[in-house]
Amino acid sequence: MGRSGMRWCWPCCRFGPRQRKHLCRNGWLSNLSNLVYLDLSKNSLTGSLPSFHVCSKLESIDLLDNYLTGSLSHLDFGSLTNLSDLILDQNLFSGSIPHHIFLLPSLSYLSLAYNEFSGEIEEFPVVNDLRELDLSNNRMKGPLPSSFFRFQNISVLSLSENSFDGAFQLRKIQSLSKLKVLDLSNNNLSINTTISSSNSDGFPQFSMLHLASCNIYEFPYLGEQSSLVTLDLSNNHIGGDIPSWIWEAGKDYLNLSFNLLTGLEKPRFVAHVTYLDLQSNKLLHSTLLSSILTSPNVSDSVILLANNQLTGVIPTSICNCNASSLSVLDLSFNNLSGSIPPCLIEKDLVREVLNLRGNKISGVIPDQFSRLTGDECWKQQP
Repeated sequence: MGRSGMRWCWPCCRFGPRQRKHLCRNGWLSNLSNLVYLDLSKNSLTGSLPSFHVCSKLESIDLLDNYLTGSLSHLDFGSLTNLSDLILDQNLFSGSIPHHIFLLPSLSYLSLAYNEFSGEIEEFPVVNDLRELDLSNNRMKGPLPSSFFRFQNISVLSLSENSFDGAFQLRKIQSLSKLKVLDLSNNNLSINTTISSSNSDGFPQFSMLHLASCNIYEFPYLGEQSSLVTLDLSNNHIGGDIPSWIWEAGKDYLNLSFNLLTGLEKPRFVAHVTYLDLQSNKLLHSTLLSSILTSPNVSDSVILLANNQLTGVIPTSICNCNASSLSVLDLSFNNLSGSIPPCLIEKDLVREVLNLRGNKISGVIPDQFSRLTGDECWKQQP
């Protein structure tokens, strides 16, 4: 997760890129009692995190992308009452995350992603106005602390790629009106997504919602999400039809792969989508394929429909409309039959990758393939 809008403060301390230094050597921090802004990111710093107790005026610490090791549990952050931003991403820190980090009174941005932190996080009282929290890609376990969902102004909460476990009710976030980004993917959670449409008005307006591999059995109702551009519900147990409301707002990224989906709810209309992944479901009918391919809203899109149960022919209706040109179309390992519509090539409907492998396609290879140039490629059945 990136941090934008970082303000410049003075006095400050910076190291040039990839300078090799040991962070604790020579006690150099003891001479910087007036330090406000510390940016040592993207270097090759080694060793453990020093104590910042003499730097009580610090408002921002950025040590992203180094080789720092050790635990944080022995450190006393109590003197850092002005600290707003603590960024320790992409290091080699280990051990538990001490709960007193969450008690820093001025803390608004905390990012500890891509480390080796482990253990459980104790419940703690909410004493600050934390806006962004990223603990992704660690080894955390245990239940999600309820304290995380008491930060009333939090806008980004990313806890993915850990081993958090237990049941979680999605309605817990209903009061977090400022929440824009929520990522709970790839833990050991079982998320109950039951939210009635009558209660959805007070739900946060997400821009990104990632709930992959969360043991979800039904779609959360997101019909009022006008700002949602990135949605990942992949690798769950969601069956039935894809609801029509999912297309009401255009999306840059929609991943529903590795579920049990069978079709599209009527009316079958596909809104703008740049990346659509429906691989490894139980999608059945080529009418679904026609609904997607004839949509004028998928220009330059990636459409992935491999490993489903699509039957019938590739619909010729795509030749009779102003279908948009796709970047990638993957229909491999279905039960499609018939021939390859020449218009796929004549009208340049697939510009980069066409994958029809593992179907029952018959007939001749269209002559139009001989006119392909550049890096274009296509795959039929072996």
